[in-house]
Amino acid sequence: MKRCLMSLFLAIATVAQSQQYMNRSWMNTQWTSDDAAYRSARLSIFADLKNKKKLDGTLTKARAELDGKTPTRLGLFQWACAALARSRDDFDFWRKFDNTYELKKPYETLFPKLADTKSYEFTRIRFLFTVTFDFPHTLMSDIGEKLLEKDPKDVSVILALLKIYQPQVSTSDLRKGDRLVKILDEIAPHEFRVLSTTGYYYYLRWMGTKSKSDALESIRRSGLVKERSNSKEQKQIIDRTNSEIRKGTKGLG
Repeated sequence: MKRCLMSLFLAIATVAQSQQYMNRSWMNTQWTSDDAAYRSARLSIFADLKNKKKLDGTLTKARAELDGKTPTRLGLFQWACAALARSRDDFDFWRKFDNTYELKKPYETLFPKLADTKSYEFTRIRFLFTVTFDFPHTLMSDIGEKLLEKDPKDVSVILALLKIYQPQVSTSDLRKGDRLVKILDEIAPHEFRVLSTTGYYYYLRWMGTKSKSDALESIRRSGLVKERSNSKEQKQIIDRTNSEIRKGTKGLG
């Protein structure tokens, strides 16, 4: 009984700790830090997007440094960048990382301690990491919009904001989401991650509207994702979702 209660306590503590979107203290928009070191690290890591083996090495090395006695802000930033880069366009890696507490432990234990709230680069990466591996909560929409104001063509930030807005829930979010989809279709219409996120957005849109046009757009975009995906699980999810859409849309069958 005691062991069960302790497990329950730890589970509750972990959930509470992981919900960093509830703590708005890091969502500062007065960015005055010199971001040269952060920017250099980010560009270097994302230059290796197609080299998974190298990214795995970077992730492992950064994690080892964070597990040492003196973890640094730059080390935490590099680790987060490597995790985001490694998970891009790789559904299976994202799923494993997202579902394994130990893999993302530095996020929950070190980000609150090492936050550089005056850094645009650091805040941006923390925002992206939170949306990707914690929860795309609406409390983060304001900081996301501020990040987008600074760089209106930042695809990563646009995609993160699109995950935050749930179009089947709020007409306001529907308008905001549609605006973001339009921007993405103008600047990066063929990117795998864009098709994946916008395809799911149209699925959420369809859940609210049940319209044939939303259904067809979701099916079209997710179909392109399925063609390019190497993940069996992702393909199965797409098939199930599209089957649901077809059955629930009048005249589609």
